[in-house]
Amino acid sequence: MNFDLPIFFKRNRVFRVYKGGMLFNDLLGDIKEDGNYPEEWICSNVHAINDGHDDPLEGISISEDGIPFSTLINENKKEMLGSRDNLGVLVKYLDSAIRLPMQVHPSRDFSRKYFNSNYGKAEAWLILATRENACLYLGFSKKITKEEFSKAVDESEKNPDIMTNFVNKIPVKPGDVYFVNARVIHAIGAGCLILEIQEPTDFTIQPEYYCGDYRLNDK
Repeated sequence: MNFDLPIFFKRNRVFRVYKGGMLFNDLLGDIKEDGNYPEEWICSNVHAINDGHDDPLEGISISEDGIPFSTLINENKKEMLGSRDNLGVLVKYLDSAIRLPMQVHPSRDFSRKYFNSNYGKAEAWLILATRENACLYLGFSKKITKEEFSKAVDESEKNPDIMTNFVNKIPVKPGDVYFVNARVIHAIGAGCLILEIQEPTDFTIQPEYYCGDYRLNDK
């Protein structure tokens, strides 16, 4: 491979349990429909965590020559990263047709202790396009006790929207930018096409029972 020239990667649509992707039609020329591949991971060296999937390259970008980006980095670290130890970032497009579950992402200290990773998952969102009534949920809207929160988690099995009662709902428009630090409760609402820049992990902690019609499991 000639490292004096740019390296191009194949498309990298990634499976998720939530539906979306229709807005990729205007952005990337894809078929105008929603499905379970609502994210496009760009120049990715991060493995996607999907229960029941066992492809070790899921989420990893593949060059047009068929070489995984992880292999390129491992075998040609200086050419790929210069003086860096690792890429240190994951960039993705995502398009949500439904509200994603309320979630928090681990800090780096938490990840080191429990996930054997030096990275947590702080992230930034640039809103690229929206559908009708697009919104985000970010941060608690009122003080809530641990006991009240635990009760809401249990009740979310029968009332899927109960968590929205105490998280700020924020209408969004193209051009808006948000930073979501680790440990902050949040959810991407329905109708958001987002460019997301995040720490390079796929760690998510979701204290709800459902993602749309999909029942989340303990894993």
